[in-house]
Amino acid sequence: MDYIIESRAVKPRRENRPERGEPMRSWIIGTGIVTALTRDPRDLNRVIAEGPLGYGPLAGGEWEALKGFRTTAGGTVPEEETEALVRSAAELGFGLDEAGRCGLFILSAVRDALEEAGLYPLPGGVRVGLAAGTNFGNADAIRETAARGEGAPDPAAVERYLFGTLAETAARAFGLKGPRAVVSLSCASGAAVVAQAARMLEVYPDLDAVVACSGDVLDVYVFSGLHSLRAMSPENICRPWDANRKGTIFSEGAAAVVLAREPKPSFAVRPPLAAVAGTYQNNDAFHLSAPDTSARGITALIRGALEAAGKEPAEVDFVNLHGTGTVYNDRIETKAIEAVFGERAASVPVTSNKGALGHLMGAAGLVETVSAVRTLADGFLPPTRNLEEQDPELGLSVVTGEGLRGEFRTALKNSFGIGGANCCLVLERFDG
Repeated sequence: MDYIIESRAVKPRRENRPERGEPMRSWIIGTGIVTALTRDPRDLNRVIAEGPLGYGPLAGGEWEALKGFRTTAGGTVPEEETEALVRSAAELGFGLDEAGRCGLFILSAVRDALEEAGLYPLPGGVRVGLAAGTNFGNADAIRETAARGEGAPDPAAVERYLFGTLAETAARAFGLKGPRAVVSLSCASGAAVVAQAARMLEVYPDLDAVVACSGDVLDVYVFSGLHSLRAMSPENICRPWDANRKGTIFSEGAAAVVLAREPKPSFAVRPPLAAVAGTYQNNDAFHLSAPDTSARGITALIRGALEAAGKEPAEVDFVNLHGTGTVYNDRIETKAIEAVFGERAASVPVTSNKGALGHLMGAAGLVETVSAVRTLADGFLPPTRNLEEQDPELGLSVVTGEGLRGEFRTALKNSFGIGGANCCLVLERFDG
């Protein structure tokens, strides 16, 4: 028997529910990113469109261990940028040994998002919650513990590895006193924290805002585990929707967005960038690692998100794809979009950011959400990089070349993870 497991939001308190037929919206008022290419959300789509690729050969130091691997490419934050993040974390009272490398990424992204939202430093009387996500957390701590060999593990390293430590670090650094949640749903984590943050605003009427953040690091320990899944491209390049696609390439980074209950809260210093109009999550309940080629779960996911937002497929102006560049993902995602959009599937613009950025694991869905938000705000949809010959079996309108300019009001963001975890967001432009 086939199963699809669907997540249902905790019912919000009655006094905070929107009127029947009026989906509750939350408002994105701040963004922050850390990637191998840029830390500026406003420049993200330009870099995706015309910058260098955010990944390349991994060589020297610990990466010498990759000799003999079928894939030897990845995306890492440059050393000089990491040093800047260390200095920034020190200003917040955290060293590298305490925050860990993943913590450095998240602290930087959260700080930039709070600053853009008018919440750094945090004004008095403002209550802010936190939803944090990751795939692997501070994985370097596990490697340190393993290197000790026999005997008790280092308690400090274990503490640094615990996923809750990332949330605790960010909350302490910025004085966030509201409720916290930790999400780890494989590569759907980045989008899932946005869904979690939106639910928290529904459930806790005393919250003014919630920070959604997610991040991951790429080191030999993480790379080796991912390599065993045989989903990486032996060509060391990611080609979403290409007839000759061979797999994905993994990268590291983080992102954060601040969601507010109102479009123009008293503390905001500028209008919101976009609205989260609807969210939906489910699980294929199919296999621990293999994808469900029927696309039943993802089809139900997209339909559920549109229903939650009170939208019809005809109202979607573009789709920011999960788009990993693997043979199965691109085929399954195409099948789901065709099932939901019908004939319009061949004309609605779609794009994948992973050709340019690589797959940022737990940060992917959130960095790509920031890209979609910037498209709504700026009217520029970046192209899918490295797509030279579109697979004729994947009949979607994939944006290539220099990208697409236009008026975009409603966006769909897909994120999927190993184990069948899925999340879809419906985003709306703010028209003031």
